[in-house]
Amino acid sequence: MNQIKRVTSYHAQALTRGLDILRFLGASPNKTEGLNSLHRITGLPKSTLVRLLTVLENHRFIVKISDQNLYRLGSAVVDLASAYNKNSAIRERSTPFLRELASKFGHTVELGMLESSKVTLINVQQSDRNLRFNSIIGSTWPINCTSLGKILLAGLNKNIAREILMKVHSFEKRTTYTLTSTQEIMADVARSKVRGYAISCEEHDKGVCALGVPIRTSKRTLNWNAALSITGPIGEMSDKNKKVLVNQLNETALLISCDPEIQSTLRVA
Repeated sequence: MNQIKRVTSYHAQALTRGLDILRFLGASPNKTEGLNSLHRITGLPKSTLVRLLTVLENHRFIVKISDQNLYRLGSAVVDLASAYNKNSAIRERSTPFLRELASKFGHTVELGMLESSKVTLINVQQSDRNLRFNSIIGSTWPINCTSLGKILLAGLNKNIAREILMKVHSFEKRTTYTLTSTQEIMADVARSKVRGYAISCEEHDKGVCALGVPIRTSKRTLNWNAALSITGPIGEMSDKNKKVLVNQLNETALLISCDPEIQSTLRVA
């Protein structure tokens, strides 16, 4: 146990030092710094510093200018900033639509995108009622037992969707209704694609039901990379209510997709 704690502490310390290096390079007036200046500012032994710089360079967070023996920020930092700006723009522009939907039905509304084998919540709007499903912007959800996960998988090529599922070592059996085999999940994804929306009733949480629809960049597209869901108590999700909610979700998804700024960030190649 003590050994595990020591290893964890070492990794946390190494990560902190790596982030400090990135912050220092980002704040540098010259935008480039040499090993000596990094050693002086960070106070790290040069051997440790070189190891950290090598890791950061291998992952494209920094670039070494070989002929001058200087370091600068790399393209991976730009990728992160671009993703942050994209998500911020989508969140800002979609908030009025999600807020109106949450207020109208008293349920929680989420906008999510697929990242690796998880769903990342880009935007969440909740009603002010006491009985509500709580979720947090930036958190991640599993793809096998959420309406967002299943409808996002439905927006991918079938083989790609299966590959993503196969990469997951094992799916948590959250409730008795949770699908955990690739075959079962893919079958439900196929049904969701034909139906035009995904359902997750007590698969992620007991007593909770969610409906998810795609956010398409055009009416004819068969692929998408963002989706909208509404989540509430299963007792308020009768078949009649589901139809009303799905229709409203699709209307809201269409309004969101018509926003030029959102459309440009969500366009599928």
